[in-house]
Amino acid sequence: MEILKTLRALWFSENESKVYISSLELWVTQVANISRTSWIKRTTLYSILEKMEEKWYLKKHSKNNVFYYEAVDPDVLLSWLQANVSQLKEKLPELRAINNKYSNRPKVSIYEWPENVADLYRIEAKDEPKQVSIFSSNVNRQEWEVNVLRKLRNKIFKKYKDKSKKSIILNRNPTPAELTRYSMNAKTIEQDLLNLEVSIKIYDNKTHFISMKSPITWVVIENEDIAKTMRSIFDYIWEEKSKNKKD
Repeated sequence: MEILKTLRALWFSENESKVYISSLELWVTQVANISRTSWIKRTTLYSILEKMEEKWYLKKHSKNNVFYYEAVDPDVLLSWLQANVSQLKEKLPELRAINNKYSNRPKVSIYEWPENVADLYRIEAKDEPKQVSIFSSNVNRQEWEVNVLRKLRNKIFKKYKDKSKKSIILNRNPTPAELTRYSMNAKTIEQDLLNLEVSIKIYDNKTHFISMKSPITWVVIENEDIAKTMRSIFDYIWEEKSKNKKD
């Protein structure tokens, strides 16, 4: 339901969204009825109702020692949310000052599974980096998760028309697609010289560490100094490989 997605975007949890919709439909009602229409167990529902009452999403009434719940009117809810947004705007300068104070601190994010990891390709495509440096690991490229991710990646880059220049150091034999994609910007280095258990991608101020073993895990570090250091290591190995090839 689209309405559930909308509520979740407004700081409702998934269960809170279901409870709010059920309460609107039932008007003033008991826990048992909300449980039945929201498909949430009563044992779980009590704590949800308590939190929603604290957040002013619900009103609680008592009659003959029996509790009844009523959803806050949607217009009242909107006014309350707008008031919260206004308060947040007033505090933005203070919050930004706190954020800027620690702006040099590395930001670390972790993604798992192909569908979630694919979001990173969307971010990269929108970032439009001019140069991307990649260490490609010796992982088995035939594993299903890797293939699923590859299909998602290709679809995303086709949509956003990826134009970045990529240089890649391979720890294995290149695939036909990689030979076509990277052309002269690819070099292979033997595992006994440099064993890559994970792949590494560097662009702008971001360094990605990618484990393609099940489940796929992707760690992103946003920090200029770390990215510069990793790019220097990449460039050094790239140049050494070029020298050895000439010799």
